[in-house]
Amino acid sequence: MEDSPRMSKSVGSLVLVKDLLVNLLRYEVCNGQNALFWFDLFSDLGPLLTFVGDYGPRLLRVRLFATVVNATRNGAWNLSLAKLPQIEILQIAMTAILLHDNSLGNDKFTWIQSNSTFGPSFSSKVTWERMKDHNLMQPWSKTIWFK
Repeated sequence: MEDSPRMSKSVGSLVLVKDLLVNLLRYEVCNGQNALFWFDLFSDLGPLLTFVGDYGPRLLRVRLFATVVNATRNGAWNLSLAKLPQIEILQIAMTAILLHDNSLGNDKFTWIQSNSTFGPSFSSKVTWERMKDHNLMQPWSKTIWFK
């Protein structure tokens, strides 16, 4: 989604920070029935459609709005072979992801935690610390800031 003047200011602000979500939010795949294969953040590659491009669904023969479980068959990934480097990287990354397990329950979003792992609780403090710019102190900072 791109920013548009028709959006409210708050929605427009969220659209502007969407690229930061790759580092702050993950989708934990449990049964694979809710997580979208191409759009949700369940791998280190970020949204897979962004990583491989618009041609990915056609090359891998996985529908655009398929869930993770739709990209598997009999407990294994069911992805077509492709010779493009991006597709090969994706296929290698998928081998490191454990496939769905119905006993684990539904898929769920997890947020970055203070120890750099992902967990179920959201912390605005941790999120702000991850989002803010940690530039070095400028020599002129004491001129404009005071105790």
